Amino acid sequence: MYCSGCGQSLVDNQAFCPQCGRSANAPNVSLPAEQSSPTTGFQRKIRALGFCWLAYSALIVAYLAAIVYKTGGDISISGLPGIGEILFNLIVLDALLGIAAAIGLLNFQGWGRVLSIISSVLAVPYFPFGTAIGIWGLVLLVSSKNAAAYKALCSPGA
Repeated sequence: MYCSGCGQSLVDNQAFCPQCGRSANAPNVSLPAEQSSPTTGFQRKIRALGFCWLAYSALIVAYLAAIVYKTGGDISISGLPGIGEILFNLIVLDALLGIAAAIGLLNFQGWGRVLSIISSVLAVPYFPFGTAIGIWGLVLLVSSKNAAAYKALCSPGA
């Protein structure tokens, strides 16, 4: 038995805690299970990463929209026919992949982790924001310890 005030170990017949003087019969208040769970901090990190993927992907979409608006829809690169369209489409694909990864992470789906790892690898070359979120995603999701923690958070059938 432990004191509900200071956590000092008590003998069964003690009336008061020798450390803080609190009555041994005082109700023992414990934290709810969701607050004391070791995965709560990891869950918050996953949610933060998911929201960052949404923000990063929205930034990419806004950037691409500005390019299309500024060029009047002509996204070709002079001297390299077709390269501008290919690059534009790859960046659009990257943004869509980031949005899908965010949805998967925020819903704790198993495929969300895999998609986020792929998106992280693809985002690293886009300095500074892509590099930051890419490295963060890889550090958070690749280790076997974190992979097991993420699997524990996943909903059944994910």
